[in-house]
Amino acid sequence: MLLSSKHSLEKVLELGEGQFIEFKESLDKSLQKEMAAFANASGGVIYLGITDTGIPKGLEISNRLKSQIQDIAYNCDPSIIINLVEVANILVVNVPEGKNKPHSCSTGFYMRMGANSQKMTRNEILSLAIKSGRVRFDEQICSNFDWKDFDDEKFEYYLKLAGISYNLPKEEILRNLRVLTNEGFTNAGALYFAKVPYKYVISSKIRCIHFNDDDRVDILDKKEVDRGIIGNIELLNPTLKNVSPCDLKLKNSGVKSFRNILWKHIAKPS
Repeated sequence: MLLSSKHSLEKVLELGEGQFIEFKESLDKSLQKEMAAFANASGGVIYLGITDTGIPKGLEISNRLKSQIQDIAYNCDPSIIINLVEVANILVVNVPEGKNKPHSCSTGFYMRMGANSQKMTRNEILSLAIKSGRVRFDEQICSNFDWKDFDDEKFEYYLKLAGISYNLPKEEILRNLRVLTNEGFTNAGALYFAKVPYKYVISSKIRCIHFNDDDRVDILDKKEVDRGIIGNIELLNPTLKNVSPCDLKLKNSGVKSFRNILWKHIAKPS
């Protein structure tokens, strides 16, 4: 609730602290935590000059104080854009819902839950990052991956294509390729090196259909493959070259996102 008059103040005091309201008698070290918590939830308003028990004491508002508060918001990671409103001797800090969640402060990640700002667990942070699109699909952990399904032939073929010497332990190479982390094997790893990628990523299959014309009714030819990223490209590339002037090639040794391999208007996941 935006504080703009004495009447509004009465309403705020009547509501008390909750999911969207936080009272602070003065500026303190916990302000950044409250900002991050609101930004990670649905936003909220911090009222400076009101005690925790809801007594409006007010405070001396200066440009220096406003600048300090803006700096605190800026130093969150990522930064939080706030709006300050001064009504009498109460300073209102409007914190919008973050567009780049999760936001952290100097003491960690927090989430507004009721009238409290709770420290988030590792799983909660990861879940929020995935929900917000901060962790790309190919970087997410393939939690059900079975190492019995790891295809050593695909791995060795990839190293050969990329010009990488197999003079380090497999695990270390996979970590260097960023498809293996302390949390497990990633979706990108499954797409590259699983014996049957479709078992772990349902969109791994590529269906290439050659239509007679733009009406897309009469089918001249079609192929469906699930050989992993490299196998899919190598098997379909000759087919595509016959019907399209494009030529797909693997470049660099870095692991590319699977979505960057799909061909617009030509190859579509089944």
